[in-house]
Amino acid sequence: MAGTFQSRWARLGVCLCALAAVTLALVGQAPPARAASCPPIPGTLAPNAKTAAARFTMMIRIQNQSNVNAYVNPNEATGGLADRIRPQDIFVINTRFQDQSGSSSPSLQAQLIPQLRAAFPCNRIVALNGLGPDPTQPGYLYALADQGLYALMIDWEPADWADAQTLTPSIPPFTYIFKKALRRMNGWARAISANLGGIPGGTGTRVGMVPIEQGKYWDYGQIGQTLDANNTRLGGRHAGVQSVMTQASCTAGGPTFGARLKPLLDEYVRKTIYLKRRKVKGHGKKRHVVTVRIPKKVKIPKKQRPNQNSLAVQISFTSVPQPGNPMPILATGAPTADQCVAAGLARGAGAFFFWASEDSMRLLFQQPTVASLRPPA
Repeated sequence: MAGTFQSRWARLGVCLCALAAVTLALVGQAPPARAASCPPIPGTLAPNAKTAAARFTMMIRIQNQSNVNAYVNPNEATGGLADRIRPQDIFVINTRFQDQSGSSSPSLQAQLIPQLRAAFPCNRIVALNGLGPDPTQPGYLYALADQGLYALMIDWEPADWADAQTLTPSIPPFTYIFKKALRRMNGWARAISANLGGIPGGTGTRVGMVPIEQGKYWDYGQIGQTLDANNTRLGGRHAGVQSVMTQASCTAGGPTFGARLKPLLDEYVRKTIYLKRRKVKGHGKKRHVVTVRIPKKVKIPKKQRPNQNSLAVQISFTSVPQPGNPMPILATGAPTADQCVAAGLARGAGAFFFWASEDSMRLLFQQPTVASLRPPA
């Protein structure tokens, strides 16, 4: 069954790539080279730095022109945020976004990129795409693939999967079973990576995933290894990138967020193996021997170990929180988000994907931790 599923998606990937070629002709070509004065690009999402301040990297959500206007504006008095951005920070264009008018599309989202590059020639840009096969609709799998992106990351959650199912009925139901989900991620990543290698402007783009948060039931270190394996065409052993949806942990506060990140980061260093042991159960005539599986943590060999600096954690928040709201982006305020940044850095995290509006980010820059990390330039 797994082989059938993988081959199905390999065939679909070829079809999607053909659709991509049509779209790419409409939305643009590869970007100009980076400015000569730019510092070296980190090989991972966050730079490999000893101090938390040097490691701290913001991944900033971009959905529309209003977001771009705020970030390219250097005047804080008029709401500008440009002075808070550093060269290692990353803009994430959420191509899954559909505005209230229903007019969002990959071609319109591509128009945001030249504006960001003109203001921030040193910064990397990532596309957060869905799984859809329609190049004219939000969430298109290959949206912005010709734009010289640092990475094309796939949102791996039930909603995006259901959207893709609507257009491609042959896709099976979403699964929460980790082994099945991992096989599917591997199939998607392999097909996308192969197709990017043939798209002008996409040859240097790495493939990443943004999976749902499933705690101990999923091993995100294994996902990191899988992504590494599907990015070797770029010439490196550890070019995969991942961002886990950790927002709910932050809603509960900085200590809870830090506690969640400890095992998450550890999965990039250690994996769980299961040892078989024979065990005697019962007494007398009811006595019998059974085989049990005992979990044990072992270190991943260094050459196979994914890079923790290529793992981004997520924080969703708002400038007007609603305590008790089940959605983290509506329940979490900027002060709590700031506490989560401090807790995350203390645990060793470096890249933080902030899922927030520009108004919310303005308030975050006024909080003690982030204000010290990103003062006006």
